[in-house]
Amino acid sequence: MLLSWLVTSSCGNLLFFAIAAIASLLYGWNCWTINELDWNDALQEEDAERWKKGTWPWKAHQIWLNFLGSALGWWAFWILLLDCKRGRDCPQDHPLTYIDFALLIVAFLGMTGYLPHVSRYGSNLYPGKK
Repeated sequence: MLLSWLVTSSCGNLLFFAIAAIASLLYGWNCWTINELDWNDALQEEDAERWKKGTWPWKAHQIWLNFLGSALGWWAFWILLLDCKRGRDCPQDHPLTYIDFALLIVAFLGMTGYLPHVSRYGSNLYPGKK
């Protein structure tokens, strides 16, 4: 019932995209403190100092990158909702696929603010890499 209303009504669409936009803006604006649960005291002071000394273009890039990561997660979630709605309407014609699983991972990482962070694994930019 709720899924159908959210996906098919214009009011449900508007509500979903308003929540997605607000969440993405918050993750973009607070980009530097999203992953602070991973910090110990020394790293927190070092990262806070790095943010304070950062240039405006670099800060704008960080905000934009985290906004896009969150928006991509919300978009993936929207695609999953549409897919789920189609699956409920015609379950025999719509089995779950590996793409649904990939969208679920992107949605979770993006909506929780970890997509930009996870995208750095394996990169020389990743602070934990030696």
